Amino acid sequence: MNTVVTPQDKFELRQVAIEQKIDDHILESQQYREQNQEMFVKLLQSTKANTDSIGDLTKATAGIVEVYVASQGAIKVGTAVGRFVKWCTGLAIVGVGFKWVWDHLGGPPFTS
Repeated sequence: MNTVVTPQDKFELRQVAIEQKIDDHILESQQYREQNQEMFVKLLQSTKANTDSIGDLTKATAGIVEVYVASQGAIKVGTAVGRFVKWCTGLAIVGVGFKWVWDHLGGPPFTS
């Protein structure tokens, strides 16, 4: 026997199909929201871990920075001492020259 599909039956079938699509969409949306929530939690955890690591690194390198700054000061002092020694060397060479003239020529020329 052939069954006759009435407009009411067609309407009910469409309504069931629409309801099923809505239910599927709601389920898909909930799954997507749960995945996003999990990713957000992982992001927060990794950000906190990175922040903690940066803090530990800052504490660990604080002494190195102080040593670097102190070494820069020592280099500046060493440079100043080197320039002073260079100046003294020039002065000593001039002094030795005068001493040689004094010893070999009998003193300065203006005391004769």
